Amino acid sequence: MVKHGVKIVIIEDELLNMQMLQKMLATVDQNIEIVGRLQSVQESIDWLSTNPMPDVIFMDIQLTDGLSFEIFTKVEITAPIIFTTAYDSYALKAFEVDGVDYLLKPLELDKLTKAYNKALAHRMQLPTEYLIEQMSSIMRGNISYRSRFLVSQRDKYFVILTEQIAYFKIEDRGIAIITNESKKYYINQTLDMLEKELDPHYFFRLTRQYIISL
Repeated sequence: MVKHGVKIVIIEDELLNMQMLQKMLATVDQNIEIVGRLQSVQESIDWLSTNPMPDVIFMDIQLTDGLSFEIFTKVEITAPIIFTTAYDSYALKAFEVDGVDYLLKPLELDKLTKAYNKALAHRMQLPTEYLIEQMSSIMRGNISYRSRFLVSQRDKYFVILTEQIAYFKIEDRGIAIITNESKKYYINQTLDMLEKELDPHYFFRLTRQYIISL
């Protein structure tokens, strides 16, 4: 099965800061895939105008050719944005453009982790966009199956890839995900919904209570 990582775009004009952020993100989630490394307002506008929207954007504010807020006047951004900056004076403006978090440099790993989890949770709360994507795939004759699940445990969010899942089962608390390492997490869905979202080449509805990984 092809692995599908969380697609990340980093907008940062200082190469050292970009490399440090990449290194920290690899610690936060090994499934992260950096799909864009952008260093200016214009480069960001060009990239975001011609590429699929990523899952999360990390955005510095002061770039070589201006403030990153200029990007929003040219491109409609639907991905959750985490602002990273050395200045606290832009916080209000950052939240006006629907930023999900505002981190001051130098970045701290625990705050970065919380911001990343918040962004993923925000991303999962966009059902309209998900349905549009699914409908577009169907119209193209290319159905896009579910590749990951956002789960929570002890007030923390993290991603479980479908290839990490052994089976789903119905329990009193709801639908349980059992991983290949025998860890258990609960999701708010039904098996009927999951049966439609999972790739039938890799998952099979064994009984009314179980969907198993082949």
